[in-house]
Amino acid sequence: MSWQDLAVVACMFIFAMVLAAAGQLWLLPLPF
Repeated sequence: MSWQDLAVVACMFIFAMVLAAAGQLWLLPLPF
């Protein structure tokens, strides 16, 4: 794998982590 492939995978992983954290923050205020 080239460094470009690693950069793409890292960006996707970071994006997924941010998306999961944002989803948890959105769900926290809900009553259930």
